[in-house]
Amino acid sequence: MTNISKIVEIGAGDFQSCYSRKFLDTAAEIHLIEPNQLFYKDLLKNFCDKKNVKCYNVAIGDSYKFVKFFNYGYCSWVEGCPSFTATQINFEDEKVDIEKHYKILATEIGMAPITIIDHGDIDYLSINCCGSELNVLS
Repeated sequence: MTNISKIVEIGAGDFQSCYSRKFLDTAAEIHLIEPNQLFYKDLLKNFCDKKNVKCYNVAIGDSYKFVKFFNYGYCSWVEGCPSFTATQINFEDEKVDIEKHYKILATEIGMAPITIIDHGDIDYLSINCCGSELNVLS
């Protein structure tokens, strides 16, 4: 795949396993989408000087809106689109101290449709959303 001009990575995380690493400092446009604020800050710190990299701190969904985002480190999720990790937590159990034991921090983030960057010209699309991939695709 040498003729790649546009790469989109949804759930870019800490960028360690991203395919687009191979295309830094090339002519390819790299779009890194990461709703987790901690990973997003790392992306900005490490790649803000790259002319071909754009970072977005949003979740991808069906419309423009604000949604509740649950930060569970490497496996975070948007309310209504639970990841595998979220399905393993019994939120109704009174013995579960969510804030302390699971270190879950709920914040509100923006959600946008992929059309913010997709104009039918994506050459490579990666979706890494900890089990919520189908929600992103729909």
